[in-house]
Amino acid sequence: MKTWLVLALLALPMVAEAKPTLSVWTRAPGTSAEPAVIPPPEAKLIDLGAKRSRDSKLYDPQYGAEALYRGIALDDLLANLPGGPAFDQVLLRFDNGMVIPISRWPEMDDSPFLALAHSSDGTTWSTTFEALPKKGHPADDPRPIRFTTNKLVYRGADARELPDWSPWRHVSSLVGIELVNAGAWTRQFALSKDGRVTQGLEVFERYCSACHGVRGVGARFGWDVVTPIPMTEHRSSPGVLYFHVKYRELDAAKRGFMMPALSPVTEDEVTSLWKWLDLAAKEPLRPYTPPVSR
Repeated sequence: MKTWLVLALLALPMVAEAKPTLSVWTRAPGTSAEPAVIPPPEAKLIDLGAKRSRDSKLYDPQYGAEALYRGIALDDLLANLPGGPAFDQVLLRFDNGMVIPISRWPEMDDSPFLALAHSSDGTTWSTTFEALPKKGHPADDPRPIRFTTNKLVYRGADARELPDWSPWRHVSSLVGIELVNAGAWTRQFALSKDGRVTQGLEVFERYCSACHGVRGVGARFGWDVVTPIPMTEHRSSPGVLYFHVKYRELDAAKRGFMMPALSPVTEDEVTSLWKWLDLAAKEPLRPYTPPVSR
């Protein structure tokens, strides 16, 4: 190779490998939608590479196999975050817009593992995580789940039996941890004391909230259930909504739709969900009012 070409190649700027970082912030009180960008500008950036990591052999329900992972148990990370006892819950925010709330002090065995690298033999490690196509579409999925500098591995006792509709099967890389008060977070969506409406909110939290927000609050992966078009207008009756969430078109995955069939949901549950969705379309959310820290 000519000398001038070698020098030219050496002069090219080197592309720095992305560092594994994570943003952490505390939710401010008041009535507002999510920040324009996630994570927000005021978030504190944590250098995960500087944290003490460990190796664990784990079953990964997303890949459906065991592997060696190197990283940080989430409970170890959460224990050292600021905020105080008033902030007893965290919202795990993923770069595909999903949001999963968990206790800030989860059980040790159940705490998800934040993997920064993986290995098949314990000798050679890779920081690249393979993209995950939707079930049944390994080659032609237009919207596979992609990972960046980390991968959260679910470690619950049911990891090997997770249903297709579990949110843990669809998360991408973790980009932020938002500290909240669990009671105050839930009260935002408690719009009525009516039993059926309350049941509908429970159904929303169990099946929908990991992907769908309400009036701009919460997840951004799926459609907002109120804006710009209320779900109760888009799906014209409880029966239509029931068939939408219970079953999926045969080519749904091929067309890039991420929502799986929520096969466990019952018609009665969807009827209650409809009542809550109808009220959410008419009433504003309540303010987020965490306890005052002392």
